[in-house]
Amino acid sequence: HLSLRSEYKQNLGRLTYVLMNKSLHVIQNLSAVISPLSGAELRVSLKPLDTSLIQPNAQAQIVFNVECVNDFNHLPEATIQFT
Repeated sequence: HLSLRSEYKQNLGRLTYVLMNKSLHVIQNLSAVISPLSGAELRVSLKPLDTSLIQPNAQAQIVFNVECVNDFNHLPEATIQFT
């Protein structure tokens, strides 16, 4: 299960993805990235993940802090991967 919470104030934003493992198996190798990144338009920082594993019936949060520096024409894309 994946949910998204977002907060914005002027040119700053915070995207919080909450991943809930409802399976009987461990989710491993959790990683996240936002692309494409252009330092002239958008600055993104990823809060370090507490773990790359999500145990069954547990959850993890992925938090991106975003700063819009200039207008941009191409939408950034968030990618979350796991095995």
